Amino acid sequence: MGHFMGDPQTYRPDEDEEAALARDSIDRLESRLHDHGVDDEALAEIRDEVEARVEDAISWAKEQPHPDPEDAYDDVFVNPPSGVTTEEPEFNLAEVNNDD
Repeated sequence: MGHFMGDPQTYRPDEDEEAALARDSIDRLESRLHDHGVDDEALAEIRDEVEARVEDAISWAKEQPHPDPEDAYDDVFVNPPSGVTTEEPEFNLAEVNNDD
């Protein structure tokens, strides 16, 4: 998966994705647990519990109010980069139309 669900990843060779999938930490953990005697039923229970917790977290997140756009830069930068402001510029119609 790329940066978003529809990302065609044309910037990345297929071999990169194959190598990343081979190193998938969840698959590797499941394999190690299986190698250490954890049976398929126990692994399925773990997977089901994790999926339930993720679904609960998603439900909780969807129930939360949308954040105020005014707060978008709060706690993001200690010192915002130049050109980034949290204040809206003020214009008047004459300035926008370049009327003198």
